[in-house]
Amino acid sequence: MAKARFLFMALIYTLMSLSLTSCSDDDDEPGGNIELTKGMILGSWHFVYDKDYVRENGVNYIPHPYHREFVISFLGDNTAIVECRSDNYYGTSEGTYFIEGNSVFLSSDIYADELEFISLNDGKAVVDWHFTYSDVSRYNATH
Repeated sequence: MAKARFLFMALIYTLMSLSLTSCSDDDDEPGGNIELTKGMILGSWHFVYDKDYVRENGVNYIPHPYHREFVISFLGDNTAIVECRSDNYYGTSEGTYFIEGNSVFLSSDIYADELEFISLNDGKAVVDWHFTYSDVSRYNATH
């Protein structure tokens, strides 16, 4: 009888341990599970600063007025054309890019920025833009 009870309890513990799985809530954490490829980013993307986003520390860096809206064209030869379209200012620069994990690294004579893709679904993305000369800002992007 003791052996049967032991086996029964062992079975119960095994079933309990298998049923206590959980899903984490880190889907929106930096990096997510995105592994970018060139095919995922080729073409033009429209980036708009997300003024409503608030970081966990309660602070959201507000970018310079020139850095609130961009169009970036990622070309197949690893060239990137960056158009700034913000607050009565328009400027264009050309540089190069490379992809590593969930980030696109842009560089030219005047900048070396990281675009960290937090999420990417159906031509829409949430991106943390790590500017060369300032803090990180959150952008919504459409392809």
